[in-house]
Amino acid sequence: MAAAASDHHTGDGEAHYEEVALSEMIEEDGVYYWECPCGDMFEISTEELERGERVARCPSCTLTLYVLMPDAGPSKKPSAPAKDEGASAK
Repeated sequence: MAAAASDHHTGDGEAHYEEVALSEMIEEDGVYYWECPCGDMFEISTEELERGERVARCPSCTLTLYVLMPDAGPSKKPSAPAKDEGASAK
């Protein structure tokens, strides 16, 4: 049986209702919020995010939301050009 269209499978192996970028969530007093379809709000604290948690939970239902963090990968600076061994030999 196929997963519902609203299910999002993430790298954590779980299905979540939705994936939302942290920058799109509403932050208030160290807690990030996003509206849940049940009428309540998904929530995740700054402390949870700092510990590596990426799943916001709704206190009123069983739905979860996966929080997409800003890219923390390598810097976006261009890398040094690769050496062209043939061009430098004279």
